[in-house]
Amino acid sequence: MVLLDQRGRLSLQRSPTAPRPGGIASLLEDEPGVWERLVEAAGQHGRVTALACAPELLISGEPEGAVQVLKWSSGGAKRTSMALHEGAVTDVAVVELAEGGALVYSGSQDGRVRLWATDREPLATAVAERDCAVTALAASLTGAGVALAIGWADGLVEYSVTGAETSVRYFRPGPAVRALSVLPSGVVLIGTDESLICVEPS
Repeated sequence: MVLLDQRGRLSLQRSPTAPRPGGIASLLEDEPGVWERLVEAAGQHGRVTALACAPELLISGEPEGAVQVLKWSSGGAKRTSMALHEGAVTDVAVVELAEGGALVYSGSQDGRVRLWATDREPLATAVAERDCAVTALAASLTGAGVALAIGWADGLVEYSVTGAETSVRYFRPGPAVRALSVLPSGVVLIGTDESLICVEPS
């Protein structure tokens, strides 16, 4: 598990239930693993303001508005960076596509959500934009298409599904949204300072 602290530093924490080598194998395990190397590479480029992970992918946001993707390959960590925002990146989300590749969403203090397929140039325009900062972001591949949830600084939650057609819905839980999660079923979990709300779009 990759953790991001309040100072913008990354660290790797193993799950207590994860299997660990014992005996002589534990003494011979000197080489850093894939995630140790990705975290080390990400930390070399300064403070991190947002974080998302997928198998062998680490996506981070930066204070100056850039989004960085680190992908592991046999040759090591490959870094790709794009300056997508005019303010600090506040959250990032990643969706792995069934046909390969990944979609990276990023939200910022500039009130924009940008979309970037890592093997192509980012879209020239924002996929969502308002006059307030993005506070949380989540995305998931569902049966209906790619679902995206955006939390805005004024407490509004925007939910859209991009498939054959794009539908957008809005929900205002009340308090400011601190965290979002979209499940593969399309269910949205909304975290505020006071509560955890589960919304099932109809």
